Amino acid sequence: MKAIRKALEKLATGSNAYDTAYDYTMKRIGGQLQEQANRANQVLSWITCAERPLTELELQHALAVEINEPELDKDNLPQIKDVVSVCAGLITVDEVSSIVRLVHYTTQDYFVRTQSKWFPDAQLSITIICITYLSYQSFADGRCGTYRRLEKRFRLHPFYDYAARNWGHHGRKASACQDIISFLRKPAQVEASSQLLLLSTRFAVLHGFHGQMAQQHMTGLHLAAYFGLDKVIVTMIGDFSVNERDSNDRTPLSWAVYNNHEAVVRLLLNAPGIDLNSKDSSGSTPLWWAVNNRHEAVVRLLLNAPGIDPNLKDNCGDTLLCQAARQGLEAVVYLLLNGSGINPNLMNNSGDTSLLLAARNGHEAVVRLLLDTKEVDPNLKDRKGRTSLWWALSYRHEAVVELLLSTGRVDLDPKDYAGLTPEMHRRGQDRADRAIWDSLLVEALPEFRYRRSRARFRDSRRQRGNVGSRLRMRSNTP
Repeated sequence: MKAIRKALEKLATGSNAYDTAYDYTMKRIGGQLQEQANRANQVLSWITCAERPLTELELQHALAVEINEPELDKDNLPQIKDVVSVCAGLITVDEVSSIVRLVHYTTQDYFVRTQSKWFPDAQLSITIICITYLSYQSFADGRCGTYRRLEKRFRLHPFYDYAARNWGHHGRKASACQDIISFLRKPAQVEASSQLLLLSTRFAVLHGFHGQMAQQHMTGLHLAAYFGLDKVIVTMIGDFSVNERDSNDRTPLSWAVYNNHEAVVRLLLNAPGIDLNSKDSSGSTPLWWAVNNRHEAVVRLLLNAPGIDPNLKDNCGDTLLCQAARQGLEAVVYLLLNGSGINPNLMNNSGDTSLLLAARNGHEAVVRLLLDTKEVDPNLKDRKGRTSLWWALSYRHEAVVELLLSTGRVDLDPKDYAGLTPEMHRRGQDRADRAIWDSLLVEALPEFRYRRSRARFRDSRRQRGNVGSRLRMRSNTP
């Protein structure tokens, strides 16, 4: 192994020099006994095409799978030293992590470029091995209801995690086959494999089952939509209800949108009776997920679909436009504003409008888009009576303040319901900062300059009156 690495380092730079060496090594592998050559090709295809690095034990179980067998025969597990040997020095095992990998980064580059030559059917082969593993009788009782059972399943089936999480990614890159469709028609195996999909994901955290037993009641159509298997969905869409909900009220369309599978979204949008506005357990619609995950092409598809409602609120009371404005998603805000039926002044449950949220967070481009619609009311107030200008001043978003003032439509002396001004809200800041903002407003509009001067005149008269009162009090003091 060390000799191979040294030889690679001495080669001239450039892919051609490496290709010559690797071509020669592959010929050596092909010159072995047929069984050894086949095993080497299988190992190299796994390491090259895997969605993540495989450990020794995972690779051993993957190599031991026999198609159409109901269970894994442990006598079929290969010795890792034999696996390394048949690959003629092209793979190595990390002593710390037990991960099996290619010996050099140029090896990975070589096989990625020449995959169609050496492993033309690798994706389909890997897919079938994964779903064969997941179809074993051991998974016939479906999802695990307790942590102890799930831990036992992991322990007895080391390849379970990789197969469940990744079979569909390989399947998406392969041609549709009857094996995939047959697997998706097995409810128990579908539940067993789908259970792992959402553990330790952002969705799991949002829905409050981070690290828990996760997904259940997913159908084969849910799973096909989750992985973006458009060719499979064409074949089996008539076998399932397109509006079927899993345990978190997610539909196949919701999962296709969540993972940005545009082709599947197109297919489902054309399905008879599709519910575009179905809400999951968090109150999120498919369009909500498209906006939240910034899938602009899918947002455009959904907004153009007849019957879509872009003004629905989630369980937190947020509208889609409020959500996009808060995050500063300029492209998504543009799409929403140019879609049909959007209400730009609609408030969320906190009393915030999209303009107010964009101004508060300093998203200048989004503020400009909203103001350009001419439908947005810049003086709408939140529950505390604070306007967009109030918040922009309070957080010192100079560019946003200038945009709001340039409309000529904003209240120039905003106070909230408690009578607090932005300056009072920023009382902790120093005099220099206050001077900057005062000068900005004074230069922006003559009306403010006039109001400011009148206020100072009143303050000076009040101060003089206070001084006179104090002097009279002193003169009357014995």
